[in-house]
Amino acid sequence: RRVLFRSAQATASGSAGTGALLSATSIAVGGQGGAGIGGVSGGDGGGAQASSTANANGDANGLTARSTAAGGDGGVAWGAGAVAGRGADVGPGVSARVNSQGHAVLEAEASVNAWGGSGGTGFAGASGGAGGNATLNNAVSVDDAEHIVLDQQAYGGRGGSTVAADGLQGGTAGAGGTAWSTLAYEWL
Repeated sequence: RRVLFRSAQATASGSAGTGALLSATSIAVGGQGGAGIGGVSGGDGGGAQASSTANANGDANGLTARSTAAGGDGGVAWGAGAVAGRGADVGPGVSARVNSQGHAVLEAEASVNAWGGSGGTGFAGASGGAGGNATLNNAVSVDDAEHIVLDQQAYGGRGGSTVAADGLQGGTAGAGGTAWSTLAYEWL
């Protein structure tokens, strides 16, 4: 039986008044899939989504929005024919936004990190699980500021290993996850 852990979700938001510094940070980490013993496959990791928003309610010195999301790792599997759990995918729900709302903002930074979950390890004839994918497409934005920093990074999950044990040959190792990060910004 395969068990899927629930997803993690985090949201942070804040508003800064005149002359203020503000940092809004959110972090979400999905749960690890359950273990499969005796030829039963491991559970898949749980997903993760994080978003953060920093808003100016007056002229501000600095606004920062940071979000980090890590997919849960797949559960281990033990026994011939079983497959370890797949690492969770992370992507479209991850974002960081800074909004000047028409006020003068000296410095603004928006950053996002997305990590696909690692595939679970297969023992005693079980195969390793596949790593999760990470996808970011314009996940960061700043509407206006004198100095702007935009940073988004995506990391595919590690494929699960396989380990021979109890006289059984190991299964097949899991494939690593793929990472995509696309960022386009037009200075107006």
